[in-house]
Amino acid sequence: MKCLPNRPTAFSLVEVTLALGVAAFCLLAIAGLLPTGMRVNRDSASRLAAASIAQAVVGDMQASITASKSTVLTETRLFHIPLPLNGTTTFFAGVNGQQSGTTNQDADGTATPTPIYRVSVYATPGSGKAATIVRILTTWPALADPTAAVVPTKFAGSLEVMTAIDVN
Repeated sequence: MKCLPNRPTAFSLVEVTLALGVAAFCLLAIAGLLPTGMRVNRDSASRLAAASIAQAVVGDMQASITASKSTVLTETRLFHIPLPLNGTTTFFAGVNGQQSGTTNQDADGTATPTPIYRVSVYATPGSGKAATIVRILTTWPALADPTAAVVPTKFAGSLEVMTAIDVN
């Protein structure tokens, strides 16, 4: 094939139009994925915070039970869960795990001020020297089920943790 000297080379209008069409299609596909990525990021942050709260509740129970062997405690120090561990306790927590209000929310039955998470702690004591089985259900948003005495059913997300705590 012969190349002609001094002949200018350029893209035709059809080639430019096709390139712009392909670029627009790719950008639309990426823009369509952004809401999904944002939702996944938000859900991941909520799950991480709920896991941190559940870990803090377990740590509070273990530390309070250990401390109650030397001093008499009627509730855990941080989350005010009644000791000995038995039955159901519900409280509401903020984004950093701080408890909403100063007392256990079962006392007045509703959450104040506006919390993010609802934490339900179900404790079943073991017989004899068996460990106490503890189930921690963290749901969000907290005000989907604002009454502490009602089992949560209207939540958007939840995280459940089960553990055994030696109370002997």
